[in-house]
Amino acid sequence: MCDYALGGNGFPLTGGTLSNSGLLCDTDLYFNLGDHEQDLASCMDLGSGSNTASYGPVWSAEKGAGCPFDDPAEYGLGPHGPCGVCPMQFPSMEFNYLGYGNALGLNSGAAGSATNYMQIYVR
Repeated sequence: MCDYALGGNGFPLTGGTLSNSGLLCDTDLYFNLGDHEQDLASCMDLGSGSNTASYGPVWSAEKGAGCPFDDPAEYGLGPHGPCGVCPMQFPSMEFNYLGYGNALGLNSGAAGSATNYMQIYVR
């Protein structure tokens, strides 16, 4: 979803010690984000061929193009959006970054080592 007004208006953190630091724009949790670029005129939505959009839970962070929602696939738990220039391999590919851990520099384990993982409890 490409909506800049969502910045700071996700599902708020209600417990835990996560803080707005590192590359995090805020501590809210969002779902299904397109890649927002700093110029506010371009956003690569989930179906646009961008491999930096993300399905599922994601945190708002920035990777060089500013806040909010820059390259959300790097800060989410779901698969990347469809990539217009490569085979649809992302849903089965393991990456060495995960969720807010990537924005805070906490992901240190190698892919396949079960070092970086996140558990979500929903009721």
